[in-house]
Amino acid sequence: MPPEMAAWHVEGFVASLTSSAANTVAAYRSDLLAFVDWAATRDVAAPDHVDRLLLRRYVAFLGANPDGAMARRSVARHVSSLRRYFRYLRREGVLEMRHGKGAYVAEQTPGLAPAEQEQALRRSARQLALEASQLRIPAQR
Repeated sequence: MPPEMAAWHVEGFVASLTSSAANTVAAYRSDLLAFVDWAATRDVAAPDHVDRLLLRRYVAFLGANPDGAMARRSVARHVSSLRRYFRYLRREGVLEMRHGKGAYVAEQTPGLAPAEQEQALRRSARQLALEASQLRIPAQR
């Protein structure tokens, strides 16, 4: 496993699925790896950088992927996989629940210089514009 994958705790999650059937374990692992790959294209390197907006974007991506949208049942399984994964991370103390904000809210990076904040904001805006165009959402509404 590449070192950058260690931050995602994939193998620990898979090992925790002791009461699940082998096919379920394989599907959950596959779903999680698909999410990790997708998140990496958005410069998300670890689960503590995942927030609710990113998860919503991922679900929208699954349902409207230009390479082939998934059926609702498949999207629901991916959501179930991720829900169980994030519960595992909370149980293991990797993530913490923040009342009123949920469990998937990433910490703000302290100490970023204004120029770095602007650069990060511009990257996010470009990514959002790209996702909107992939979902065929017009620029002006």
